[in-house]
Amino acid sequence: MFFRKSNKMCYDCQSIATVRCIGPNEYMYTAILEYVKALLATGNYEIVACNHPVDEVKDKDGYWVDDGIWHTIQCKQCGTRFVCSCDTYHMRGHFRREN
Repeated sequence: MFFRKSNKMCYDCQSIATVRCIGPNEYMYTAILEYVKALLATGNYEIVACNHPVDEVKDKDGYWVDDGIWHTIQCKQCGTRFVCSCDTYHMRGHFRREN
């Protein structure tokens, strides 16, 4: 497990876009999950906490597996953490830097 090395974010983390979904928009949350997957695919980030694997948030019929889904990823370089969470019942969520 990596810990925050300093109060400064690295260049990669400074360029990460954060999003807040305030309306019932399944497409938007799906896009946020794809963004998280893309960040993980770079190898610069890792999942440090979650309630479901990022590739297993929908069942075989395409339904969300839980009323609340969340993932916390962390930068391997500077230790900055980002949280992706969604209330799948109301389709509200966010992707933001963890304080």
